[in-house]
Amino acid sequence: YDEARALLKKNYDGYHFGEESDGDGVYNPFSLLNALADSSLNYYWFETGTPTFLTKIIAERNIDAVALDDGVQIYRTGFDCGMENDSSIFPLLYQSGYLTIKGYDKDDDIYTLKYPNLEVRKGMTENLLPAYTNLDRFQSDTFVIKFCKALKSNNLDEAMNLMRAFFSNVPYNAEKQNEDHYKTIFGLIFMMITPYMVHLEKCSAAGRADAVVETKDTVYVFEFKLDGTAQEAIKQINSKGYSIPYSANGKRLLKVGVNFNTELRTIGDWIVEEGA
Repeated sequence: YDEARALLKKNYDGYHFGEESDGDGVYNPFSLLNALADSSLNYYWFETGTPTFLTKIIAERNIDAVALDDGVQIYRTGFDCGMENDSSIFPLLYQSGYLTIKGYDKDDDIYTLKYPNLEVRKGMTENLLPAYTNLDRFQSDTFVIKFCKALKSNNLDEAMNLMRAFFSNVPYNAEKQNEDHYKTIFGLIFMMITPYMVHLEKCSAAGRADAVVETKDTVYVFEFKLDGTAQEAIKQINSKGYSIPYSANGKRLLKVGVNFNTELRTIGDWIVEEGA
């Protein structure tokens, strides 16, 4: 019973509509009632329709979609912004239930907006990746499923070859050939690896690793370079100590330096080192 309550809360709770965002949240009644009726945890809200309009706007404006997971901040007056303003997508995401209030700074009158729960986070991520890559949902899902299986079997070379092939299929778009766009795609890919513990830009004492993926028996610490070298990425992991926090948990530790070649528009090379 307690486990069921915790899962229901994780998936469907978390909506806040006022300044007291640290109090009790509100459940999505549609999803909660369906879950109780079916005795099953599904993503019911997205069965009623996908946020295609919103995800297209986010991708077209090249907004850092990964930042939505960490939270975005807006002033109170920002809730009244019109659609002609670049920042207006955040109030719209709030009004339509894709973001909710997760913090309020009374001194500066600033609100922090984040995904309310796992249902929304997963649904938005799965729809944002096709929007950023111009690939269809089947292609994106197929890649992520195979990528997860490769990591689960500790076949890192297969995982990276799958990622290389995935980026090779992304149609050329001159407006999006920049570092922020590619970092967003990398981030969305890792956000979709939901069976595993994933940290994006995970803090250490000396900085942030681009991604840390923790499976049942292995921890992968990823660092990506754009038009650099895989060796530079490994050097940064080592010099900044990104892998040290995971050296004593008894799991195999792999450091992965990856270089992305913008001319080829895919991964150029990667280097793997074991141990802290």
